[in-house]
Amino acid sequence: NNIARALGIPVDWDAAAELAVRGRPAAVDALEVVTPERRLFALEGVSAGFHAAARHRYRGENSADLAQGVRALVSELAAFRPHHVALRADGARVFEGPAAQVFLSNLPLFGFGFQVDPMADHADGRLEAIVLDARTRRHVVRLLAAARQGTHLDREGVRWSRATRVQIESRLPLVADAQPLGVTTATVTVAAGRLRLIAPGAGS
Repeated sequence: NNIARALGIPVDWDAAAELAVRGRPAAVDALEVVTPERRLFALEGVSAGFHAAARHRYRGENSADLAQGVRALVSELAAFRPHHVALRADGARVFEGPAAQVFLSNLPLFGFGFQVDPMADHADGRLEAIVLDARTRRHVVRLLAAARQGTHLDREGVRWSRATRVQIESRLPLVADAQPLGVTTATVTVAAGRLRLIAPGAGS
């Protein structure tokens, strides 16, 4: 449970119930995702490119089927080609060219526990736009393995920036949290304080 882990919410039922009764609510940002076809809110983040294309191949009953996740990832890796990525952050062009993957993150964890954004702050009014500029299967595997451990941000081929609004101007496979959105463009804006959740150490 990426959201619980990121916010320190216990997954044990008794401990979670006690926190719900005794804790205090805190504001948590969400991400408003607008595509030409729909509008929705995400909490963990948005994935565009390789990872999202693999998620479109996923056939598990829920998002916790690790074996199905591995199969989907391997299948997408076999078909890998870099995507053309055109990205603006707060109106400025931050990337254009071939790349494997874009993460727009509001929380540290995404997917099957990947630590894509270890510096994320769920209440700072900003997101992190992270581009994995990998053009070969081997490079994709290395960067994803590093992202699994949260050690990718200083590696060659990784670029990141903070913003309140990001435009994905090229059509890419897209996923918001665990929801596949097809191949599309999108505008992602931080909805500051959209939710209030009870988490350990939270203020009122």
